[in-house]
Amino acid sequence: MINRPAGGYLMCTDCKTIVSNDDYTKDSTLSNPKNPFPECGHKSVRELWPRWDVLTIIDDTNLEDSDSQNSGTLKLILYNSIFDFQFEDFLVDLLRKCNTANNVIDFILNSSANFPDRIALFKQLTGEKLKDVLENNGFADFGSEFRILRDSRNNFVHRTFEVDFDDLAHCFEVIERDMLKVFMFLHNKYISTR
Repeated sequence: MINRPAGGYLMCTDCKTIVSNDDYTKDSTLSNPKNPFPECGHKSVRELWPRWDVLTIIDDTNLEDSDSQNSGTLKLILYNSIFDFQFEDFLVDLLRKCNTANNVIDFILNSSANFPDRIALFKQLTGEKLKDVLENNGFADFGSEFRILRDSRNNFVHRTFEVDFDDLAHCFEVIERDMLKVFMFLHNKYISTR
């Protein structure tokens, strides 16, 4: 399943920076708001990241007990769904950072509901192509493997109901390893105010 540090990720509510809570001892844990947040130094309540429904899928979905066919099918659908949830949250945060009203955010997301439109929205808001951002920051494998995963999911759902999951083994490994790291990176690059 999607890799998440044992200590989880926490977000500073002041500067909106996300960090892993794994590198801290019991006395310096970032879950304690009295301990300064790295780099920004804020002492405030921290939020768990990502959002609860995504954490529930990541933490509670055990695919080890299912046969490989069912496991592969579930991974194919769940990993695409997690990406979509994370990407939408990221776009909402980008729009809020631009002081966009909630009803306008809803309209924008509803009118750009398909994936190519959301990629175009990313470029409009940041001035950069998502593909280039990922490639230039050590996530080229994630971008290319995710495209394969999305194409496989679309083919499975809309056409054949068949997938060669052996061909997706490496794709699953990359997605599991990098999914949350990619969105933490994007969030810290574009949303964080530190």
